[in-house]
Amino acid sequence: MNAKEYLEQIESLSIRIEQMENRLECLRETAGGAAAIRYDKINVQVSVQADAIERNVLKLIEMEEKIFTEKVRLESMRNMITEQIQHLDDDRYVKILFKRYVECKKFYVIHEEMGYDYDYVRVLHGEALGYFEVIYKNAMLDYKIPHTISQEKSL
Repeated sequence: MNAKEYLEQIESLSIRIEQMENRLECLRETAGGAAAIRYDKINVQVSVQADAIERNVLKLIEMEEKIFTEKVRLESMRNMITEQIQHLDDDRYVKILFKRYVECKKFYVIHEEMGYDYDYVRVLHGEALGYFEVIYKNAMLDYKIPHTISQEKSL
């Protein structure tokens, strides 16, 4: 894993959490809605509908727990990477890597905020990545992405 891949984990996990939250909202909308009830047929077995509602509620609870776990994981990852970035001894590298990978900003935003030329920001970013990789090469080799249930199985 190179420095860029290592640092991009924050944005990747943030996107995954956002997608899970969107999926949760869809499940909430369909779980208890009137669309799940058939009024045109007489149901003698009330337990079938109750079982379906119970299953949907359990799915919602399970999804909420997975999202919470992923958010805790994201915060831990964000703290660790922020600390590593802040230990670099060039303030320009610290600023650009923090803005790009912790705040997930694009280069055109970074160049405006830092007051640098866009092309210079891209060059500086490359230098910062190279420096980060040299300093934290062993840490990146030893680091294994924490594995969670949501990566193995999605609803």
